[in-house]
Amino acid sequence: SQRPQVDTKRIGVAGASYGGVFATLVAGADSRIKAGFSFFGAGHHELGSNLPQFQKMSSLEDVAGWTRTFDPAFRLKKRAIPFLWGLAFNDNWFYFPAVAQTFMDAVGDGKRLLIQPHWEHGFPPHTDQALIDFMDTTLMRTRLPYNAPGNLAIQVVDGQTMAEFYWTGDNPVAKAEVVVSYGEPAGWLGWRGRAAFTFPATIAGKRARARIPVPSRNLPLIVWGSLHDSNRVLTSTAPVTLNRQNLRTLPVDKGVDLNAFVDGSLGDEVIDLYQRHNQPLGGEPDPAIKHSGAQSLRFAPGGPQTEQGFNVRRLHRVPGLAHRLSLWVRAEKPTPLTLTVTPVRPGGGRSDLVLQLAARDPWLKPMVPHWNAPVEPQTVTREADGDWKEIAIEVPKTEAPVDFYRLRLSPDKTTDATWWVDTVRMQPIWPE
Repeated sequence: SQRPQVDTKRIGVAGASYGGVFATLVAGADSRIKAGFSFFGAGHHELGSNLPQFQKMSSLEDVAGWTRTFDPAFRLKKRAIPFLWGLAFNDNWFYFPAVAQTFMDAVGDGKRLLIQPHWEHGFPPHTDQALIDFMDTTLMRTRLPYNAPGNLAIQVVDGQTMAEFYWTGDNPVAKAEVVVSYGEPAGWLGWRGRAAFTFPATIAGKRARARIPVPSRNLPLIVWGSLHDSNRVLTSTAPVTLNRQNLRTLPVDKGVDLNAFVDGSLGDEVIDLYQRHNQPLGGEPDPAIKHSGAQSLRFAPGGPQTEQGFNVRRLHRVPGLAHRLSLWVRAEKPTPLTLTVTPVRPGGGRSDLVLQLAARDPWLKPMVPHWNAPVEPQTVTREADGDWKEIAIEVPKTEAPVDFYRLRLSPDKTTDATWWVDTVRMQPIWPE
């Protein structure tokens, strides 16, 4: 601020990951800061964080001290500045409840939230750019301020559950949507693999509205709305949690058919999603031989990643529910293929503090004794041939916590046959 090249009225702070924690902290603590943004990091670490300094603390008393001193969230409750939090819904470092609560606590009309479904500790390039360009809209004022979605309202219209929100801002809107994530919103479990389902919204003026399915009154859900402007800038409403009490007045939809796998037809978007996470699915897209959608994945002898087979290293699901996992296979000649589904325990299992925090949640408390239980993979082997065939596994609900699942499909021995996979489904079994 003492350099002559610096305009002291236009100082901003930004950071990614651990830097996002500090960006949030500095924005609240230093009056010289006029705007900021964060990739991933925020405050409210007691709601879910893999920050080592936090997890290494030993007691809830330490957490209380952290929350009133270092934690970045509380200062922005009183200091209103433009600040944008980029929230990857499945982030493995700073969990969704913590970042969302930091946004909701912050004051002022300059704050913004960007929730990117399906992504872990990363964003697609246009989302990265939207975060960086926030300084142009706030400090430089070379662009219009980002659109600001208002509060989300849930109401029953003609016997259907509708989610509705309005927004302010003058950037043209390309599309609007409502996103729902079903399952208990427990802070310390399941965020890396928690499924999110997107429902397109209709737009009338500056109002967006979408119907959301309610498969059960015994299954809480989180819902938020998002706007995409003509520059591909995504801005989101604050999330709303519907608990069992809220669901009592809403109509139940029978036979809700949703797929927790991001894109069962294995389109380019889901292939790119996993590739950018350095978790390639394997094989090569094949638009000529397919079961559904635009393409399948082909595994040819000697092809890229053929030996590892079809791998989904982070398979989304609805926490706390059983699922039916299925996919379709084909081979140029009879070829045994083995499907393996492996549960992954939540992070923080070696931290006494995490277990203390988890035990405060009524839904998580019974799982704490099983937090580090050995995992038991499920496997099934079927012979693929020239016709498309389904392979399925019933994935049960367990007393041990599951963060997400891993899926692997491969020949049970070295094969010289080409084979294909398509139409992947992770179907939740809804409670009554």
